[in-house]
Amino acid sequence: MKVKMLHSCWSDKRLENYINDFLDELEHEGFEVVEIQYRPTIWGYFATVIYQ
Repeated sequence: MKVKMLHSCWSDKRLENYINDFLDELEHEGFEVVEIQYRPTIWGYFATVIYQ
């Protein structure tokens, strides 16, 4: 399994775009997404994508 961490300090919508772009990339490469974790903090918005 592999992990990709994504971050946006501006908005959750921007993070959503980052996640969708990365998911498109994974789909194109033939990887399978295992889990996506999302966590807003006072420093921004974070997501972890676990894939194989």
